[in-house]
Amino acid sequence: TRPRDMLELAQGLDAGRPLRALVASAWYGNLVLILAQYLVVMARSLRVAFPLPGCAVVESLLIAALTAWLIAQLPTLDALGKGAAQLSFASVIVILAICARHTRNGPPPVVARDASAAAVAASLTMITFAMITSKLFLNVRREMRDPREARKTLRYGIAAFTCVYVVVVFLSGPEPPRFLLDSVGRHSTDARVAAALLYCHVAVSYAINQNVLARTLERYRGHTLSRRGWALMTAALTLSSLLIAILVPVFSDLVAVIGALTSGPLGFAMPALLFDLATRESDVKRRRKGVISLVLFTVVLTIAGTTGAIVRTVKDWEAQERSAPGVRGFFCAEQAGSMS
Repeated sequence: TRPRDMLELAQGLDAGRPLRALVASAWYGNLVLILAQYLVVMARSLRVAFPLPGCAVVESLLIAALTAWLIAQLPTLDALGKGAAQLSFASVIVILAICARHTRNGPPPVVARDASAAAVAASLTMITFAMITSKLFLNVRREMRDPREARKTLRYGIAAFTCVYVVVVFLSGPEPPRFLLDSVGRHSTDARVAAALLYCHVAVSYAINQNVLARTLERYRGHTLSRRGWALMTAALTLSSLLIAILVPVFSDLVAVIGALTSGPLGFAMPALLFDLATRESDVKRRRKGVISLVLFTVVLTIAGTTGAIVRTVKDWEAQERSAPGVRGFFCAEQAGSMS
C-alpha cells in the first residue's frame, strides 16, 4: 500500500493510541529539531563564506531561515529533482576534499574535556543520530517512479554514506574540529567555496525534511492546502526551528539532544513495535524477545542520552563563558579563541 511515513504505517497496522502517540511525538519532534540543526549549520557556513560583523548569530540565522523557507515553497520532493539531490551529495564530496587538503589552522575550539558517564552517554546519542539514515525511507519510496527499486536504493545509499563516514573519521585525526569548516583557513578561497557548497547542500536537505513534515501535517488536517496556506504553514515551521536554533546555536549539543530524544526511538523501538504488529501471526516467542530487547535498549539510551546531552550542553556553555564572557555560543568560537 506504500504508506507515506511511520505515522501512516502505524495507522495501517491498527496500532493503539499510545503507540501512535509515541510514533507521532518522535516523528514530529525529530523533524522539527533537525530543521533547527540545519539552520545552525547554514548560518555558520554563511559566516565563513561571507564574514559578517561581530558574531551576527541572529542575523545569519535569519538569512538561513529565509533561504530555507523560499526553497520550501516547492510543493513536492520531486520538484527538487533527482539532479538536485545528486548535486547535493556531490557537493559533500567536494567539501570533504577541500577540507582534507588543509591542516587545522583555525582558532582552537572551546572544549570541555569530560570522560564522565554523562559525556559517554551524550557521545552515544550523537553516534545514534548519525546512524539513523532511513527515517525518510517510506516518504522517498512513495515518490519513486519504480518503488520496487526502493530497497536497493536504500541499501546502496546507506553503504555510500557509511563509507563517507569512515573516510571522514580517518581524515579527521585524533582531535577533529567541532565544525567541519574549521579545518580550513577562515578567510581563504577554499574556505569560502566549501562554505557556499555546504550552505546549498544543507538548504536542500532542509527543504526535503520540511516538505515531509508539512505534508504530514497537511494530511492530518484532512485537505490539501492552497499555495497561501502552504506558505503560512512552512513559515510557521521555519519560525519554530529558528527559535530552537537561537536557543541552542551549538551544533554538537543540538545533535546530542536530537539523538537522545528522537533518533533512538525512530531507529530502534518504533520499527520493532511496528514490526511486531505486522508479524503478529508468526512465532510469538522469538518475535517478542527481539522487540522487548530493542525497546528496553531504547529506553536506557533515551534516559541516559538525554541526561548526558543536558550535562554536556551546560558544561559547554560554562566553558564558553569562562573563555569569553558574554560571547553567544560556539558561533563565535573564533572570537572566543582570540579572547581566551
